[in-house]
Amino acid sequence: MLTNLGIVCGPTGRHADVLDAFREAVSWWRALAADDPTHLPGLLNYLGISLGAVGRFAEAVAPVEEAVALLRAAAAANPDSRPELAKALNNLGNRYQQAGRTADAVGCAEETVALQRELAVEDPQRLDSLAHALSNLGSAYRQAGLPAVSPGEEAVALSRRIAAEDPSHVYALTLALNNLGMHYSDVGRHADAVGVTEEAVTLLQRLTAQDALFQHTLDGAVRNLENHRRAAVEPKRKKRFWRS
Repeated sequence: MLTNLGIVCGPTGRHADVLDAFREAVSWWRALAADDPTHLPGLLNYLGISLGAVGRFAEAVAPVEEAVALLRAAAAANPDSRPELAKALNNLGNRYQQAGRTADAVGCAEETVALQRELAVEDPQRLDSLAHALSNLGSAYRQAGLPAVSPGEEAVALSRRIAAEDPSHVYALTLALNNLGMHYSDVGRHADAVGVTEEAVTLLQRLTAQDALFQHTLDGAVRNLENHRRAAVEPKRKKRFWRS
């Protein structure tokens, strides 16, 4: 019941209520973990997300680290637990990023990609999870000041392939394209940044025509496109200036 309350309250923005619900649920299931350990890792994971939602980024790390430790042990005993471990690792990487622990975030994101790649080989239906993990790895690299083009390109290639078979994945493709545009821009490939972001904008315009909920993402992609276009033009202006 407490777990359900936390999940129901989340989308309503009642983050304080969510946090209280998950804290109580964690206490309850921790007491029962000796007899039934299956619920505790997931609740710890949600508790970390809830703490992050209210800006308590440093505090959000510990419960997710505990969830990862519990799931590592579970996966060692039963490989069927690896998908849950991958989810927790992905969440831990996000919590590290929010807490400013960039090196830890990179390590966690790399481990997540390695595990999701292993799972996708066994079950191609998990390719979307691999694409998502690659996109997160690109973000972790970018925050750490590392080149992020390679994981960004792979995320787009996988997302494009999935979206061709499943139109519900088009939105994920737009996010991957938008991220790749920023990665290209970071290394001075401004023309490439314009190309992929134009594609993201075009796809988001189609999605927004069907559902106004996509408008916010479209607005952000349009701003990014404008920035990439300015950056692509600026070197040409400088060259003309020095020739004159």
